[in-house]
Amino acid sequence: MLHAQPNGEELPVAETEELAKVKSVLTDSRQFSRTSAVDVVTPSDITMVICLRAHEGNHWVMDRLRLIRSYYDPMPRVLVLDFGSPEPFASEISTICALNGLDYSHEPDTDTYSPAAAHNRGFEKCETDLVFFCDADCFGSSDMFAKMASIATSLKMRTIIDTPLVLPVYHLNQADTQVFFDVEDMTCRSRFLDAMAFYSPLAEFRKEDNFFIAPYSNIFLINRRMFSLTGGYDERFRGHGSEDFEFLTRLGLYIKNLPMPVELTKDHLGPLREGFFSSRPYSGFRRFLEALSKPAENLGLRVFHLYHERSKSEDWGSQNDWKRERMNEAFKVYVGSEHNLLQVDFLAREKTVVCLCKHLDQWGYYTPLRAAGYRLHPVFDTAPETIAAITTGLISGEFSALSIFNPYMKSHAQFKQLVLLARDLGREVIVIERGALPGTIYYDEDVAYNSPNFSEERFLQEQFSDDELADSRSYIEELKAGDSTLEQMDDYATTRRKLAALASLKSPVLFIPLQLHDDMAVTMFIKGEQQYPEFSASLSETIDANPDIVFVVKPHPLSKLDHLTQKPNLILAAREDNIHCLLDIASFTVCYNSGVGLLSILHQTPTATLGNAFYNMAGAGYRASSVQDAIDVFRAGNLTPPPSELIERLAAWFIFRRYSRFVATDSIAEFKERKAHGYKDILVTHFRWNGHDLPLDRQRRFVQFSRRSYAWSQMAVTVKGTTKHSHSSFYEWGVSHYRSGNYAAAAKDFEEAFKRQRSRPNLLRYAAEAHWRNGDRNLAKARLIEAIELLPRNKRARLRLLTIKFPPLQYVIGKHEMEVPNK
Repeated sequence: MLHAQPNGEELPVAETEELAKVKSVLTDSRQFSRTSAVDVVTPSDITMVICLRAHEGNHWVMDRLRLIRSYYDPMPRVLVLDFGSPEPFASEISTICALNGLDYSHEPDTDTYSPAAAHNRGFEKCETDLVFFCDADCFGSSDMFAKMASIATSLKMRTIIDTPLVLPVYHLNQADTQVFFDVEDMTCRSRFLDAMAFYSPLAEFRKEDNFFIAPYSNIFLINRRMFSLTGGYDERFRGHGSEDFEFLTRLGLYIKNLPMPVELTKDHLGPLREGFFSSRPYSGFRRFLEALSKPAENLGLRVFHLYHERSKSEDWGSQNDWKRERMNEAFKVYVGSEHNLLQVDFLAREKTVVCLCKHLDQWGYYTPLRAAGYRLHPVFDTAPETIAAITTGLISGEFSALSIFNPYMKSHAQFKQLVLLARDLGREVIVIERGALPGTIYYDEDVAYNSPNFSEERFLQEQFSDDELADSRSYIEELKAGDSTLEQMDDYATTRRKLAALASLKSPVLFIPLQLHDDMAVTMFIKGEQQYPEFSASLSETIDANPDIVFVVKPHPLSKLDHLTQKPNLILAAREDNIHCLLDIASFTVCYNSGVGLLSILHQTPTATLGNAFYNMAGAGYRASSVQDAIDVFRAGNLTPPPSELIERLAAWFIFRRYSRFVATDSIAEFKERKAHGYKDILVTHFRWNGHDLPLDRQRRFVQFSRRSYAWSQMAVTVKGTTKHSHSSFYEWGVSHYRSGNYAAAAKDFEEAFKRQRSRPNLLRYAAEAHWRNGDRNLAKARLIEAIELLPRNKRARLRLLTIKFPPLQYVIGKHEMEVPNK
């Protein structure tokens, strides 16, 4: 393992952990080690879309179209979108396409040429999963589509939709273009381009000869669902320029796995400007597009722009946006306000859904509705005029559907009347809510507690394939490993070591996870004899009445209240204890409407539920009237583990029929008595609703862009004032390492960050937490003592030091752990 750079300079952190602790750089690298039939892409699964308008000044396009069939081997499907060519040019293009096996479509638009509208119309006529937008004057190697199909197969581009391949363009001058056409053999032409790919990057750019290399372009391969989610090109652009920059920037924002530059809207550092040839700041949209294009370049993909004379009489050239005025108008809508991306859509849609999105960070939940054929009409406020306008739209039929995240939230009280009206009018209501399994949400007519689609009857009617059941078994095993949780928790091994004695007890252990007292799960749609306050109040007496049972009670991770006092047979689990480990330790589980109940069933831990536990069906668990009732049934030997066949079907029911999947960044809000767990940067990775079962997987689920990556080093970014690593760099690395579980490296990063900015002693507290989680109590104490000297009045830091010195104290005074931020 290398710990230094080739020049001998040490890396900021030497990561020398044992091999047993080493994990893949991807969260699921095994997925890329196997290829299923659905992953395979052939050239015929790609449609190359060429948009053009022919006229007297560009007759060269005819020769380039004739070249396609004889040059590419293998050839993809090709669609030529003729955007308003007059006669006789339209007929000539149509004939060329017919003779060469190219699809032809004429769009009767005679206004100023719009590449944006042409691309959208071309996309709408494609049927393949992958679309390759190209220009008539750009060619790659003759086997480009074989290479592209192979790469798309490896990247699983059919299902991982946000891996566009944006190609660099090598602009050949007139002399080199003539060499290309002088060669008659197509194989030799392709070899000539390969040679130019090696040599031309060494040559001096010549603007006057139109020789240069653009690291990004409007030539790219993209999954059709990803293109649809973005809303397509902005058709307000007519004439030359900016429509490509605007679309690709918007695409990058949707991907959410690229470093955000400063001054994103700034236009500078282009390939024909002097600043391009030295280290450059990471600033402006061009640098953002360089980052977007790097993967394709690293994979060896490129096209060559073949020289041609440019007609000066074209109105699209005179009506240009070279000053970026129109582009900046487009950027104003969503740059810095990404929720407004929901407003940008220029593709044909069948119907319109009004999206009630008061909490702006939730906008990502709504984007998959575009894949279901909806145009989105987002609403971000509850102003009277807004409510009135939506009411009118629902009554008139302008909105055929209404979508909202959990309509029963207190903050959505003003929206409830709209939900009721939509149902009264027979409009479709699409409720979005978090699922009971990690990383899941669902889209349904109502919340699961009140939807017939989650009923036992529907479950019993459902049939599952052998592959689905096999995948369900794999899912259960991965879940039980303990890495996936609904809330942030310690890893399984940490909790196992911490509770080793509890796991060795011979006495029966009853695990009871508590709820938030004001959560919808315990306040609405309740079934059974007890309300949640009665359930909670009964615990103390029940614990006393059953001294032979060890009760492990876990407060909700977001709760700040503890209402139980110490008892001989009571263990209060810490909020950060791993839930999967606790379920494996438990002899049985009793819960009130908690999603932990579903996890318990999947662990095959005997489970009893109170309230409307919609997942407790077909005999998977026991429906108790009280905790004591559950205990009595357990004592009688009638509370048993659910059979394997049932839990496999139950898991398959949720993960393949009811739930969609998503990835996001945690967003924790603090209140007096509780925390609130929300999300931002939401990306839905699989969408299931109303017959739709669409894979929308995202690259960020497998790896997150790091500023300590090779890709970042390729950007050759200048750091103003110093070439050494800054405080902020070490802080970002520390957070990244901490979140990925590399606590030793995180501690060193936080310490290095503190050395560079000693005005932030909390960095030492972060380092202490990292050392503690890494199992080094002495270093944790040392860093905390150092922090306390700089924070003499910080009571929480002192209490934390006490719990590190004497861990059992955490059960008396609380853990007082210093929470490391997400960013």
